Amino acid sequence: MTPRRAGAAAAPRRPRTAGRHPAAGRRRRVGAAAAVLALVLAVGLPVADGVSRRVAEGRLADRVAAERPSVRGEPDVDIAGSPFLLEAARDRYPEVRVQADAVTERGRPVRADLTFRDVSGRPDGYRARSADARFTVSYDSLGATGIGAQGQGRAPAPRLSYAGDGQVLVHSTVLGMTAEVTADVVLAEGAVALHPVSVSVAGRAVDPSGPLVARAFTGARLPQPALPLGLTPSGVSAGPEGVTLSADAGPVALS
Repeated sequence: MTPRRAGAAAAPRRPRTAGRHPAAGRRRRVGAAAAVLALVLAVGLPVADGVSRRVAEGRLADRVAAERPSVRGEPDVDIAGSPFLLEAARDRYPEVRVQADAVTERGRPVRADLTFRDVSGRPDGYRARSADARFTVSYDSLGATGIGAQGQGRAPAPRLSYAGDGQVLVHSTVLGMTAEVTADVVLAEGAVALHPVSVSVAGRAVDPSGPLVARAFTGARLPQPALPLGLTPSGVSAGPEGVTLSADAGPVALS
């Protein structure tokens, strides 16, 4: 070991550091903050978007119920489009679906399912480029109208059910005998009617085009109800839940 010479100045010591540059620490803090912000946005924006969507759907449901006296209960509204906040800012929605229980002008219960496409806000209200609708009446309700067959005397109203393959099964009494009729459901002269395709009376097959069947079903039609929003009937079908009248319309003014 070489001794230090007297009077020699000591070499200056370098300040100790942790081996990390201050700028690097700042960058890490900024990166961590950005990660937290991204997480907040990733979680918060969808939540806000969903809340805003539900609020808008609730307001629209209230409006439909208030403006349509035929609606019973609160409609179910679904507004499509994502992100919703962006669609709301533009006041344009690709699709709005409204489902509700309602009654016809004759008091007959019906399930309404309407879909409006390309809905946009305008100075005079909202408009949709097109609309599709389905109005479903239960078999119990149809049977009460007597659509299944014309009763004879005090014969009970026919009972209707789904026969499968888009057809209706009618249980009725004809001239005091039990009859079962499988029928197609059709639109005829502004009314929903049943067209028999197979018939049995007291367990025996009967010609569905014969006079007995024709007499039983003559006039047994359900007048087409008045449809809202300028909808025009496009078809009728049978399913497990009842008979459904389909309708559509071109540009539709919603308010």
